[in-house]
Parts: sequence; C-alpha cells; structure tokens
Amino acid sequence: MTDLPGHGTGYEDAITRKIASAEARAKDAEAALEREHAQGMDLAKDNARLRVRAEELEQKARAAGRGAVLAWVLCGLALLGAAALALLWTGAIVRFLSP
Repeated sequence: MTDLPGHGTGYEDAITRKIASAEARAKDAEAALEREHAQGMDLAKDNARLRVRAEELEQKARAAGRGAVLAWVLCGLALLGAAALALLWTGAIVRFLSP
C-alpha cells in the first residue's frame, strides 16, 4: 500500500476516528455538565428567593394573627362597654347598687 501525504493506513484511520469520536463525546459531556451546573445555580437562586418569600409570608401571617387577636379583644371590650351602658341607661345598675 502506498502512503499518500495526509493519509494513514486503515488501522490508523480507525484509531483516529475512535479518538475523534471519544473527543466529541467528551465535549458533549462537558457541555451537558455545564448546562446542569447552570441549571443547578438557577435552582439555588430560585430556592433562596423562595426561602425569603416564605419567611416574609410567615411574618405577615404572624402579624395578621396578632391583629386578629387584638380585634377580638377590642370587640369583647366594646360588647362589655355596650352591656354596661345598657344597664346604666335602664337604671339596673343603680337599683342593684342601692340598698
């Protein structure tokens, strides 16, 4: 077989093709790894944003709970005051306190 410049034997060509194929697979794997890493970084950022949002919502829920308790207390005081005024208006308190 005559060796032409730039051409190898069939065996050398097969080895060259296998090496090129392996290099192509390595580049594809590296690109896939970089995509996975970028996705992982995006997920980490999303997770951090969600954690912050969850903490904000928990704080708002606690504040709403405190507001609800305050509203019930004020409502109870208003009912108590209304009952006291009704008793005073009707004179029931005066009759109860006088001997």
